[in-house]
Amino acid sequence: MIKADTLEFIPLPALLLDVTSRQILAVNDGFSRLLSVNRSAVVGKKLIALSQWDTQQTLDRYVTEATTQSESKYYHETVWQMADGSPKHLRLDCNITSVSPNAQVMLTFLDIDREKQLEAQLARQTKVRQQVFENSPIPKFLLSLDNKVLKANRAFCLMLGYHPEEVCQKSLPDIINPDDLPSFVLYQTKVANKQLGHFELEKRFLHKTGVEVFTSAHTSLLYDDALQTECFYVQAINTQARKEAEFERERFRSILNQAGESIIIADAQSGAIIDFNHTACRSLGYSQAELKQLSVNDVIKEDRVALRQRFDALIRNPRKAIHFQVILQRKDKSHYPAQVSVNYRSFRGHKYLTAIARDISNELDSEIRILEGEARFKSIFEETHMGIALTDARGNFVECNQALADMLGYTREEMVDLHIMDIAYPDDIQVPVENIQDFFKVRSLEKQYRKKNGDILWGRLTNSTIRDKHGRLLFGVGMIEDITARKLAEEKNIEHEALLNSINENLSEGIYRSTLDEGLIYINPAFALLFGFTRITEAYTVHPNDLYYDERQREKLLSILEKEGYFKNQEVLFKRKDGSTFWGLLNSHVTRSKTGKTFYDGTIIDISTKKESEELLMSKNVALQKINSELDRFVYSASHDLRAPLTSILGLVHIANTENPPPNLATYLEMIKQSIHKLDIFVQDIINYSKNSRLKIATKAIDIQQLVQQSFDNLQFMKGSESIDKTVEVLKTNDAVAGFYSDPTRLTIIFNNTISNAIKYHNPFAERPFVKVRALINEEGVDIEIEDNGKGIPAENIDRIFDMFYRASEDSNGSGLGLYIVKETVEKLRGDVMLHSELDKGTTITISLPSHEAVKNEEE
Repeated sequence: MIKADTLEFIPLPALLLDVTSRQILAVNDGFSRLLSVNRSAVVGKKLIALSQWDTQQTLDRYVTEATTQSESKYYHETVWQMADGSPKHLRLDCNITSVSPNAQVMLTFLDIDREKQLEAQLARQTKVRQQVFENSPIPKFLLSLDNKVLKANRAFCLMLGYHPEEVCQKSLPDIINPDDLPSFVLYQTKVANKQLGHFELEKRFLHKTGVEVFTSAHTSLLYDDALQTECFYVQAINTQARKEAEFERERFRSILNQAGESIIIADAQSGAIIDFNHTACRSLGYSQAELKQLSVNDVIKEDRVALRQRFDALIRNPRKAIHFQVILQRKDKSHYPAQVSVNYRSFRGHKYLTAIARDISNELDSEIRILEGEARFKSIFEETHMGIALTDARGNFVECNQALADMLGYTREEMVDLHIMDIAYPDDIQVPVENIQDFFKVRSLEKQYRKKNGDILWGRLTNSTIRDKHGRLLFGVGMIEDITARKLAEEKNIEHEALLNSINENLSEGIYRSTLDEGLIYINPAFALLFGFTRITEAYTVHPNDLYYDERQREKLLSILEKEGYFKNQEVLFKRKDGSTFWGLLNSHVTRSKTGKTFYDGTIIDISTKKESEELLMSKNVALQKINSELDRFVYSASHDLRAPLTSILGLVHIANTENPPPNLATYLEMIKQSIHKLDIFVQDIINYSKNSRLKIATKAIDIQQLVQQSFDNLQFMKGSESIDKTVEVLKTNDAVAGFYSDPTRLTIIFNNTISNAIKYHNPFAERPFVKVRALINEEGVDIEIEDNGKGIPAENIDRIFDMFYRASEDSNGSGLGLYIVKETVEKLRGDVMLHSELDKGTTITISLPSHEAVKNEEE
């Protein structure tokens, strides 16, 4: 397929034509000047549009003849009518790219008016013919039938650097490339035998200095006046400029085709993909035809508005490329991350975005494909992150990009003065200069390079070569990717793996990896020791089911792994090699490789000793609970059994007092009554303690004012109660909408014990003894204060005031259970109690209780 840009390298007027549709695809400036028209007047039109110049419409016939012949080239001479009415003799050359339905033909037009005029005169006069031959701008020479140079015109001598006398001493083998001679002689024979009237071949003639000169050599026979064969007439049109341009494009195209990065060229406005390299197709999974139908939005997973803003900013400031990371989407909808460099170029009125995408997942090592055309190539050559260098056949640097110069710390000018061995690290591969071509056979390797400052650069080198049609090495193309960071990371990974191996070898926990198909594929020494294996390899022969006392438990655990992906702290009864068992704490999780293979990784800790301790503790706890329950029942029963006779005795004492006993007896009866009251209070404390321990919390809405007042009423007959000022104050905060919920029985126990203590130990000498109860109900519960101005408690006794059977002073005549029961009851209600007291000043007890409606909501 011939690119339209190729026409610009043709020095003659040229036209690119679609054979099937006869549509003119492109023309060069020379063709426009030939017809004195703009390109737009003919490009895109049918061939018949040229009929105003090609009045005989011979061009269509010549194209048909050219495409039906087996030769790839065809020429003919024709006459066109110019705009001023004058005829123009043209030599038409047809170059066929293929014979497929999409075949194209490149037509070149050589103005041979002058030659025709001279040839006409030559027919009339030999001298004129010689002048035409000599003055023709086309290099020409005459060959004898045995291939001796008879004569050459000035253009031919100038082309090969000979004087006319020198060239006439040469034969054809002296001035043509030896590889081109056989085919030339073969076609000469066909012309001499009348098998062909003429032939045209691309041939390389040799300049006097030995340099090859590419030409298009048209050869025919000349006859004398008697129509006898006289010599061969050769016209060698110099195509060196075109060949050099084609070679330059091929050189850059070769570098482009070796690129490891995906390269995409898109229209700057629409985002439509115009061109791309093979790496882009491979990376994205599209065929060339499919990729041409897409836009950059179809392969870049980024918000389209944000992407458009990036490109618009680049177009506004085209001097600086933009670099960013992006997720690319393949045809199969899978994704991979890429580092993208995008630059903007305008070429022949077209605006392009050139994107270079490097797969930063390191899963693909691809090569860079350079865009066609020198303008596009240089942009990519400079913007790529990889170092690129062009060397000659002996390994001397010819050219490099800035990335390579920056990698090695040289300037580009310094680089072209170096040999590839100048940057080779001394301890790395050394290649003798005489074997340098063997080095270019190495396609890819990782090696060290020496920077200008002596530092090491690790690079991944990809080699390719540019050769001529005969396979001779012309240039070496090397691309270097800086992998220093990866190499350093690999070294750290090796150290990390060594550390992990050391840990695995010395851990007391058993570590394993297994699969469903292969069973155990890795264990550490601790695992082998747990299961009684003498060698690690011995464990690999055992099926995992055989390591479980009950293999159904393994099936259950596998089901958890398949569903959840992991489990923790599963207690499993395992079986050793000798059949004995042990308890293990098992943790495991599922790991899946990139290929989709499933592994089960886990650890096992021997908890046999712990299990034995737990079982012993559980059995003792059950026994203790049984004893405590029996003791509670005994205390409760005994307390009630004791209180009944006490009540009877109090009744008898009361009857005795009503019969006016003697004073001594009355005193004794009063002592009996006080002792019985004391014993009754002790029994009541035991009953309260038992209730608090045994009964569940019965939650009700609480009227604190009423409960406190009931306690005041129940305790009004205590000694000194009538002289004490007793008050209760209940407040609510604004957020206490629901009120206060708790167990009224337990609250009564709390109020009875705290208020009775305040009355019992009041200060009879105080000016105004008091007991104040204050309650503040809030959203969370209630804060209660019971304050008195009684005798107080010595500071050294406060820390033990809530202990069972503790009496704070010698004056204490209680059982020592009251405040203990208060503390136990408060804690049962999930509250807190604190006591503050000063001797001879009084005591304050602060109680905080949660609302059990709120507690219930928290538990739900």
